[in-house]
Amino acid sequence: MSDPYLDPETGVLRNRLGLKDPETLDLAERRAASLGLDRIDAGYGPERTFDRDHLKAIHRQIFGRVYEWAGAMRDERPLVDGERLDPVGTLSKGGSAFLHASRIDMGLSEAFKPIADRDALRAGSRDDFIEKAGGALGDLNYVHPFREGNGRTQRTFIEELGRETDHDVDFRGITRERMIAASIEVTEDPSSDAMRHVVRDAVDPERRDALIKARGMLDKAGLDPDEQYVVSARDGERIEGRLVWNGSKHAHIAAGQRIVIANAADLPRADGESKDVAFTAAPFSSDRDASRAEALDDHAETLHGKSLAAMRAGLSEIDDPAKLEAARKLIERMEEVGQQFREDRAGDDRPAVDPREDATQAASRANAERRQTAADQAVRSTTDRNADHTGRDAEDDLDR
Repeated sequence: MSDPYLDPETGVLRNRLGLKDPETLDLAERRAASLGLDRIDAGYGPERTFDRDHLKAIHRQIFGRVYEWAGAMRDERPLVDGERLDPVGTLSKGGSAFLHASRIDMGLSEAFKPIADRDALRAGSRDDFIEKAGGALGDLNYVHPFREGNGRTQRTFIEELGRETDHDVDFRGITRERMIAASIEVTEDPSSDAMRHVVRDAVDPERRDALIKARGMLDKAGLDPDEQYVVSARDGERIEGRLVWNGSKHAHIAAGQRIVIANAADLPRADGESKDVAFTAAPFSSDRDASRAEALDDHAETLHGKSLAAMRAGLSEIDDPAKLEAARKLIERMEEVGQQFREDRAGDDRPAVDPREDATQAASRANAERRQTAADQAVRSTTDRNADHTGRDAEDDLDR
C-alpha cells in the first residue's frame, strides 16, 4: 500500500515548499522547525495541558511551516492539497513496529498517566521526575502518533513538562544516534530504562553539561556528534574500553559502539602506555566536590603567581652574573609550567581528535552549505508568501 504522505513522483514527504530533493527538504525542515522551537523555548508555545491536543499543537508549531499535515496524528485524515489523506495504520522504523493507529488514544492515555499530577512532580525530587517523565517519554515513543517528527515533538513535550514543574530539562547533549538506539530498545523491551537514562542525562546538571561539552568537542574535531552514541555512565555500571580523552573532571571511554562519559577519578592507575581501562562507575561527583577542586586549582595558581613575583623582585639583589642567569632561567621554566597548568585546566574544551579536514571532507562541507542555502531560500520564499497556515499570527510575525 502506498504512503499517502509521500509525493508519488519523488518519494519525498509532501510539503508546502514544493521541494523534491530529500536532502534539501531535510535542511529546510530543520531550519523552519528551529523557528517554532525557539518560540516555544521563549515561552510562546501552546497552552500546557499535557494531553493529546497539546501534543498536536506542539507538532503543528514545529512543522507547520513545512507540512500542511502538521499537527495531524496517524489516526486522522488531514487535508493536503485539497485531498483527504488516509490514516497511517502501521508504522515501523529500523525494524521496530510502533502502536497501530487504531490504538493511539489508548496509548496516549497510558503515557499521560504518570505525569497527570503536576503538583506532585513540582514538589517531588529530581529522581522522581526522571522516573515519571522517562516513562512517559518511552510510552510516547512507542505510540509514535505522527507520520514524521515524533522525536522532536516528544522531547519538546517533556521540556515543557519540566518548565511547568520547575525541573530544568535540556536534551542538547543527547545525540540522534543515542535517541534512535533508546527508541529501539524501549520498543523491543518496555522494561528497559534506556529512555529514563536519556531523561536523567537531560536533567542532571553535571551529566548534562558533560554531554553537551562532549558534543562540542566532537564537532570541533570535524565529526558529526549526532552520528555518535554518547552516554553518561550509570551508577555502578561496569565500564570496559579504551580511554580516548581524560580531563580534570571527566573521561571519555570508547566502549564498543558507545562513547561513555565517566568521572575521571574512577579511572584505575595508569599501567604503562596502555589505554585500555576497566572500572566500576561511581555516582557523578557532586557540585560541592567540583567546586572544591576548582578552588584548589585557583589557590595553586595564586601561590604560583606570588612565587614568581617574589623571585622577580629578588633578581636585583643577585650580583653574580652566573647566578643571575640561572635565576632567570628558573623563572622562565616556572612560567612555562604555569602556562602548561592553565592549558591543562582548560583542557575540557580541547577537541578529542585532530579537527583538520581532508579534501573529501571540505567538498562534502561545500555541498552541505549549498543545500543549506537552497533550503533557507525555500523557507524564506514560503514565509514571504505568508504560507504558514498554522493559524498562529505571532509566528507569522516572527518570520516576516
